[in-house]
Amino acid sequence: TQMQSKEIEEQRKTLEEKINTHRKQNRNLDKEILQLIEIIESIKSITYMVEYDLKGFVVDVSRKTLNVLDAKRGDLISKHHKMLIQDDAYDKKYEKFWSELTNNKAQFLTEKVVFDEKVVTLSQSYVPIRNTRRKIYRILSVGSVIE
Repeated sequence: TQMQSKEIEEQRKTLEEKINTHRKQNRNLDKEILQLIEIIESIKSITYMVEYDLKGFVVDVSRKTLNVLDAKRGDLISKHHKMLIQDDAYDKKYEKFWSELTNNKAQFLTEKVVFDEKVVTLSQSYVPIRNTRRKIYRILSVGSVIE
């Protein structure tokens, strides 16, 4: 019984050490995640950025994009990508464009982005975003204004 008690006590100590190690690792990961969130938010504040779901609907938009379009966040969230782009031939090339994006092929375009009466020409880079399982779940466009 004493031997078993001693073994159990050693196992308890070992488990406590492992738990403390995991807690420390989790705290470090939490700090790193917060730092990454801050970096992303900083990037959003200085870039023309729009995030779309796989069907092409806006799920997030940067402040800089909102400012250049004189729009509010609620004005653009849930709008479809097609509704924001001014291009007479867009319907013909749209299916291929979106299919390639959702199949992990980045796209680089110059587009006229339209909201209400405001038209802004952007050089856009579209890239697929993957989740932790490496599955594409969003499309990110990052652009720069062409004067």
